Order: sequence, then C-alpha cells, then structure tokens
Amino acid sequence: MLETDFSQRGRVLGVEEGAQQLTDRIVDRIESVRATLDKAGVTGTPTFFYDSGEAEPMTIGGVGIGQLIGEYAGADNIFIEGDRPYLKTTWEILGERRPEAIVVLDYGATSAEDKIEYLRNQPIMATTPAIRDDRIVVVPLADFFESSRMATSVETIARELHPDAFGG
Repeated sequence: MLETDFSQRGRVLGVEEGAQQLTDRIVDRIESVRATLDKAGVTGTPTFFYDSGEAEPMTIGGVGIGQLIGEYAGADNIFIEGDRPYLKTTWEILGERRPEAIVVLDYGATSAEDKIEYLRNQPIMATTPAIRDDRIVVVPLADFFESSRMATSVETIARELHPDAFGG
C-alpha cells in the first residue's frame, strides 16, 4: 500500500524519483528491524494494542497498517482473527488471552498516561503479565498510519519489547 500510494503521489506531484527514494528508505528501516529480530531469534510477544475505551476496549484487528507494524516489530497481535483494522472486545477476553505486552496508542483527550493508569487499575488487566511486568509501549497515533512515521513505530515497539536484540 505504502509503495503504491507514494508512487501515485510522486507521479501526481512530478517527484517520482523522490517518492521512490522515500519509499525505499521507509521499507529499508522496517525490514532492517525485522532482520535484526530474526537474527536474534526473536519470537513474537503476545500483545494487546490499546486504542481506547473503558466499557469496551478498542484494539487493532488482524488487517491493516497496525497489524503490519506489529508483525515487523515482533508484537503478535492477540486479536489476529479480527477482519477489520479496529475492533471492540471485552476485558474478559483480554484476561483470557493474557497479553505479555501492551502498545498504547497516544491521541485524543485521554492521555497515554491516563490510559495506562486505567489499565493498571482495571481488575482484569491488573492480572495480566503485561501489567504485572510493566511491559507497556506508548506510540503516538500519528506514527501508526501508512506514512514515513510508521517506521518509527516499528522501531519503538521492537526496541521496547526486544531490547536484547538491539544490544540493550
């Protein structure tokens, strides 16, 4: 999608070579992260992507850019079966799936800090390995779209979940 979109924009704007160079840089960054994780023998970490919601948590489904970012970053989406980019679930299902990590999407009127505090105090989530082990990564929603910033999300998530793969 990224390559097609940037190619079309480059053609419309008359900057096809620049669009291709930008696309190549983004793809190279993302593939470099995945290669680093593969070289280190990293297996994916079961991850809950928390978008929003208290009565019904909103998360990413098994399709779309969020899913792609998770795959490249070594964050296995625990809602892979979702056939939409975003879906609602329940705290009970989250408790059953016991995420080992949480990626909090930071945007809107509720700050990432408030979302994290809510998750820590939510009775079911408080029992999960992710909360118990404090494995929470914050990513700005603006970095979670098909753009040059998606490489930043991949790098941030991968480095937080798998620091040993990056020498940290």
